[in-house]
Amino acid sequence: MKLQLFDNQTKYTLAIALLGILVVFTSIVSAGSIVGYQPPAFSLEDFEKDFSHMKANDIDPQKPLTWIYYFTGYTQQSLVSAASHFTKIGFTPTGMYTDKTVNFYWLEVENKTAHTPKSLIEQVSNFQQIAKELKLRSLEKIDVKP
Repeated sequence: MKLQLFDNQTKYTLAIALLGILVVFTSIVSAGSIVGYQPPAFSLEDFEKDFSHMKANDIDPQKPLTWIYYFTGYTQQSLVSAASHFTKIGFTPTGMYTDKTVNFYWLEVENKTAHTPKSLIEQVSNFQQIAKELKLRSLEKIDVKP
């Protein structure tokens, strides 16, 4: 005797429901990674304000400072490859860690150099292109220290 749990119509309905659940699940998982993500916007005007703020706080931006750039990626391997690339072009990788709350990885690279707002925006543009070529998520933020 063959036991049949569901008729064909019920099987079809369950298959469609499972497909819908899969689509919703994929959308939720992707929301933290690719879908709808907008990388930070860096602007010359913002950098000009930042440089003025440094001057007002007795930091001379005309002198070499340590600039720290923070990148994110979806896989640890992508950041290991990126760290190697940044080393080749004169930057020092200083940290790599996982952010499990949002399912991506962080890479910090730094170098000591003098920047102007214009040279910094050019550096950002260059880094955004590198991030795209290396399939990183983005350049997320920049810090500076004397």
